[in-house]
Amino acid sequence: MTEKTENNTINLTTNERTQQEITISGNPGKPVGEDGEKMLRRMNESHYAVTGWALEHWKIRENDRILDIGCGGGATLKRMSEEVRDGHLTGVDYSATSLELSGKTNAEALQQGKMDLVEASVEKLPFADNAFDKIITVESFYFWPDPAENLKEVYRVLKEQGTFFTGGRHLPEGGSAGTGAGKHSKIPSV
Repeated sequence: MTEKTENNTINLTTNERTQQEITISGNPGKPVGEDGEKMLRRMNESHYAVTGWALEHWKIRENDRILDIGCGGGATLKRMSEEVRDGHLTGVDYSATSLELSGKTNAEALQQGKMDLVEASVEKLPFADNAFDKIITVESFYFWPDPAENLKEVYRVLKEQGTFFTGGRHLPEGGSAGTGAGKHSKIPSV
């Protein structure tokens, strides 16, 4: 509950929790519980711009097979589902709370069979070699347990000539937030 003061400023009462408290309780590295869902809903909104930028620069074809690693609340999958007609989308997350919300966000695509959600970690992706044309991860790379090893797993499931995109806010030396993004193509060995 909030109260307005005489000079129109808003004071939080002791019953209101801050976004930071919800984030800490919800565990951004592996969202859990009611606070995890609240945090994921907020992330669906706050990651909208960086995801939009990525998708504008990523030529999605209607028959692409795309993997979203750390799919969270499912907003990125939903946006990509508008472009993918004959292909397939797969969201992977190791948080049951994330997958539950992603399922609600993408109920129609799941019902149509154009999307699957899988509970798994980037450490051991349960997919065949060369399974995906494109792989994306937004605002999750910094939670990966062993990035160097995990990137090998991404490479394993990415098709020859496939594209991997990672993007999000990073804290560079000096500590101020910036946006970092990378687009990487898998080039066949000669």
